[in-house]
Amino acid sequence: KQQLVVSSLADIKKYAVTNGNRFFGIRHGESTHNAEGKNAGGRETAHLRSELTPFGATRVYAATRELKKLKIDLIVASPYHRIQETAKIIAKELKVKIVTDKRLGEIDCGIYNWQSMDAYHKFFTYKMEQWQRAPEGGETWADLRQRMMDTIRSLDKKYKNKNILIA
Repeated sequence: KQQLVVSSLADIKKYAVTNGNRFFGIRHGESTHNAEGKNAGGRETAHLRSELTPFGATRVYAATRELKKLKIDLIVASPYHRIQETAKIIAKELKVKIVTDKRLGEIDCGIYNWQSMDAYHKFFTYKMEQWQRAPEGGETWADLRQRMMDTIRSLDKKYKNKNILIA
């Protein structure tokens, strides 16, 4: 598998998205799985679902004040419940629509989904190993990066001159 190494400003310009779009990212507010110290990257069900905490919702509302300055045109969000909650708060405040894109899901931690963060981290001998080694049924950080970049490139082809918030 060939990897692209970007090593200069010229490279960045050469490989950058080019349809006039500007992409911004926001993470969901604090959620129940964060407060419990668990991974929540696996498939959600009625019994396995992470929601925003009251503190998390408060932080999202606070973030909208700054987001208004960016003149966001569109929110593209992961289907995860906590992210949809985050996106709905922002969309209401900014008066923009939400497009849900399953490719924006969090890293799949395989057998460590819905388990403790400590258990996931102990799986790796050293931190950088996460880029090359995946737990059973999961993905590497390199897989995640590729999925995210493919998504950004796809969105860049679909839209033109938009300020897009990725959630």
